Amino acid sequence: MQSEEFLKALYERHGDFRLHYMRGENNPIWNGWKFYSHCTEHERNEANLREIMSNEIILDIDNPEQLTEIENKLEKLNLSYTEWNTGSRGFHIRLVFPDLVLCPEEQCKLIREYVIAEFGTDPKKKTGLLAIENKPHFKTGKLKTLIKTIDIGDNKLPSGVKLFLDGLKIITPYKPNIDSNVSILQKLKDSIPQGERNGLLFKLACSFRSRGGYGEEFIFTQIEAVNQAMCKPPLEKKEIQTIVKSACKYEAGIPLADDTHIKSRIITGTSIISGEEPTFDYFIENVIPMGTVTLIGGRPGAFKSMLCLDSAISIALGKTFLNFNTKQNKSILYYDLENSDKALHSRMKYILRGMDADIMKIDGLNFCFDFDKNNMRKELTQAIEYDIIYLDSFRRFLKGDENDSAVIDDFFKNFLKPLVDAKKTIIMVHHFRKRKLEDVDDEDIMESFRGSSDILAIIDVSYGLKIANETVRDNITQFDVNLIKGKNRHGLPLKSVIFNVVKNDFHKTTSIKFKEFGFIDFHEVLKQQILDILIKNDGTTTRRNIVKGIKTYSAPSIDRTIKQMIEDGTIQRIKAGIYGLTEEYRESNIYDNNDKRNNDDDDDKHDKLPM
Repeated sequence: MQSEEFLKALYERHGDFRLHYMRGENNPIWNGWKFYSHCTEHERNEANLREIMSNEIILDIDNPEQLTEIENKLEKLNLSYTEWNTGSRGFHIRLVFPDLVLCPEEQCKLIREYVIAEFGTDPKKKTGLLAIENKPHFKTGKLKTLIKTIDIGDNKLPSGVKLFLDGLKIITPYKPNIDSNVSILQKLKDSIPQGERNGLLFKLACSFRSRGGYGEEFIFTQIEAVNQAMCKPPLEKKEIQTIVKSACKYEAGIPLADDTHIKSRIITGTSIISGEEPTFDYFIENVIPMGTVTLIGGRPGAFKSMLCLDSAISIALGKTFLNFNTKQNKSILYYDLENSDKALHSRMKYILRGMDADIMKIDGLNFCFDFDKNNMRKELTQAIEYDIIYLDSFRRFLKGDENDSAVIDDFFKNFLKPLVDAKKTIIMVHHFRKRKLEDVDDEDIMESFRGSSDILAIIDVSYGLKIANETVRDNITQFDVNLIKGKNRHGLPLKSVIFNVVKNDFHKTTSIKFKEFGFIDFHEVLKQQILDILIKNDGTTTRRNIVKGIKTYSAPSIDRTIKQMIEDGTIQRIKAGIYGLTEEYRESNIYDNNDKRNNDDDDDKHDKLPM
């Protein structure tokens, strides 16, 4: 077999690997490695070194006597191998363990060290460079040739590991280092119970993709085999396909470049329209669709986190949320990078009391207060175990500036997209820009979100929160808040609603209740507040008193509304800084009050009539 054929066969069977070209010892021509799939045909022909792959163990032997001794050991261990004359001064024995890619990197390194040490071969061949088979050696120019092949089937793990540990009498034990000392391989010895299937199979798929660069078809075959053999009960094939596709799209994997993969991306229009109409179920009816990314935004203090926390508790307990039915789910992960567990202690108890629920127990709602931006694979492996994932707040999960589209794209491809592909539901908290919300029309709420416009491109649903009214009496604070529908990618029957937040510090409760559909017009609210202040002051007051009496709006907004009310004929400017009600408004107001009093008197008379 020619070198080019060998490399192609290696790639097709085991996945991508890197090549190198040396003109002579310590005389590199290429500045670094190049993946086989990224090399031109000329570069593949030129290359004379390749990396040792993650499923290989290479025994580097210097003399024929040692070679014979090692061949005898391999025969006793019943292992397959190929034997090569390096073209330099020695020999290479190549052992391939397809399942070695399932081991953590540190464990792979240990296994290689044990095997190489037991056979007494060159320890430098744990990782690094390897002269390409069927090519002239870069030092001597002599051809590296195959001596023999012993093929008795694939070398298996963990049985292969057991042979190394028992048959070779390795003293240092093999210690797994995944998920609290329970390795993937140990789990595969017995069975994978319900509740662990998706997460474990996703880890396996990612291992195949990241370590060996395997393609989707190969990974699906392997994962489906594990699924059928070990999962009790097995997952459906559609779920396995979803898991494999998620792993293959993960950026840390090595992309494969072949024509079949490229062509498979093309979908005909006929196939699209002939498919079934997509349907959506909801975790919160007509508010949070399953399998989507929802963005909830607002200014500081707009109850973003409170609303999300209330919704998560409602779903976990199976209680209604804003009068909407919820589908109870006890697989919720709430990432909170804004608060600590101590900060949430009293907040959660306030909410639970407001729901008249048990304040000492809530099953199914789990929290995480940190996120490793530099290791999204770890976070993805954790998050994919859950059905609903909350992210509070969005910008703290980014590895860079929220205004940078590349940063947003990186987070989407490496974390959000695999979760969406796995049919997970993501709810993200985000902030509005520093602008006065009363200057933003409710139908233009999408323009209020901070950061790159790419943020809005990656979501399916968005809501904006705007406080409309606030009243304080004794120990009770009440707010009317607009929950305004923004983006609705799938055209679902979502609605804007007004809800009421009541915080009672005496009873230590917080309740969030539905008020009505629609939203409160900020401009009308502000007009009414100005009128209330004028009426309270017998129809005339100063600008200073108006601004002082209205805390939820800025002074410029108040000035603009006063100007509009003057134009409407509701109020008038008496002199600089002093405003009053117009005669027309006074007459209308007095008429309305007299009319109401007359009606009340009629009612009183009616009540006094004999029965």
